[in-house]
Amino acid sequence: MNSVSGASELYPRQHPSDSRPETPASRDRVFSSADDPDVHGLKISERKIEAEPVVTAPKGRSLPPDLFNNVSPEGFCDVLNEAYPCYTSEELYPESVVRIREYIERFPPEMKPALAQMLTKENDLSARMLDEMHDLKVVTEVLAESFAKTMVQHCDLNPHIEFGSDKYLPHDTPLNLIWVGSLLPDRYLQNIQFLAAMPTKAGRQLMPAREVILWKDRSLLTKKQDDLMLGIPNLSQMEGLDVNVLDINDAGLQEVLEGQGEPFRNALHFARDELKNYAIVSDLLRYALLGKGSEAIACAEGKPQKRTARGMIYMDCDTVDTSRAETSMSWRMNPPTWSGCRCPLGFIMSDDMDRNDFLASNTARHPVALNALNRLVMRLNDPAIQKELKDRLADLKAARNDPLADQILLSELESRYLEPVVKSGAALFNSAILSLLGFDGTWLSKNSILHWLIGNLDIQDHNSASVLNRGSNGTWITDKPEVFFDANWVSSQPSH
Repeated sequence: MNSVSGASELYPRQHPSDSRPETPASRDRVFSSADDPDVHGLKISERKIEAEPVVTAPKGRSLPPDLFNNVSPEGFCDVLNEAYPCYTSEELYPESVVRIREYIERFPPEMKPALAQMLTKENDLSARMLDEMHDLKVVTEVLAESFAKTMVQHCDLNPHIEFGSDKYLPHDTPLNLIWVGSLLPDRYLQNIQFLAAMPTKAGRQLMPAREVILWKDRSLLTKKQDDLMLGIPNLSQMEGLDVNVLDINDAGLQEVLEGQGEPFRNALHFARDELKNYAIVSDLLRYALLGKGSEAIACAEGKPQKRTARGMIYMDCDTVDTSRAETSMSWRMNPPTWSGCRCPLGFIMSDDMDRNDFLASNTARHPVALNALNRLVMRLNDPAIQKELKDRLADLKAARNDPLADQILLSELESRYLEPVVKSGAALFNSAILSLLGFDGTWLSKNSILHWLIGNLDIQDHNSASVLNRGSNGTWITDKPEVFFDANWVSSQPSH
């Protein structure tokens, strides 16, 4: 059953067999999307509202009172045009912001989904205007409720959303990282230590550091390497930190896409064992982990679920800038902390929307994770795509084994082989989000309202500066020098 939990008032359609009186939904009520009015079939009716006095904007501009005569998405466009003659203007009109707030507060509930759809398409809408209204709960509620319902209706994979303006990631939401194909390099061990030592923040209080899980794949390691990876929590630098190493094969991920266990296993086998493209493997596993939520950890541990958080945070091992992280940790009285953990749509990501390396959800089975996972599984099971990827890999191997191969040709073949990484990564992920809202496209605009709702996740130092890398280390690129993957930490293992 598709379900939505929210803090907003909802309007479910009752079945004829239900004799109970229809009542507004209480906080966190779960309802079936099949019972909810069709978002795209709403009829925009005209509403007559008593005219307000004219509000005079700077430079003599005024907002006509008759704008309130037609409360509809089209009418809202008129308000925006009057309030912001140029959306990209640096000058804000305070009176206009007040006017827009009033308009949204008056918007009829049955037309909220249509308003949200219109706002999402308005990608040129000034982000500064939204910042001016961030404290207005009704703005977030209007958008979050409408987007959540629309996402569920566009996802037939049994999704679940917990949404609302008051939704945050629980402070005990576990942080998950993936490293497969070799021993964890020293540079990323430092990042794990930093992340495990960094406190979380609940309100104004610093809370204990988050639980950090490093996921490995024993099928890609020797028995000795697997034992060494399992011993990472016992290293001296991890003393007192909540770090655990678990195996991805024990997480029950084949169950995430219900009834599609075989396609998932086939996709993983193709990417991992045939292509040996560990970047694509990581993409597949991160979507599956987010879809499973914190239950994946309990499953791999073989223990009952102990966490209040049902979702999880995912981060690539190279997302943190190691040097900036080390510098920020030297400020003992004001250490770096998590920021932007408000998640009105139940799912958040890095401010840089053209990446998929820093993601989080406050519940399992969020439609964004499920849709991204389903799209990638379908892609990796497509015979035509499999043949294309195999041919590219064969061409690359042949050129590498040819002592007379031209370096320019090798570079071109490398690029052709690595191209699918982008298609399975950020591009696929962004497309998965947009399709849930009924839009075509690949990339999310940073000026869009959707970005305003979900592009909040960050880690900041004492100066409120991000400690995240603004790019990837490109660990999937095969020409990395061996020193890049040095794992000297193995010599300090207690049993080594």
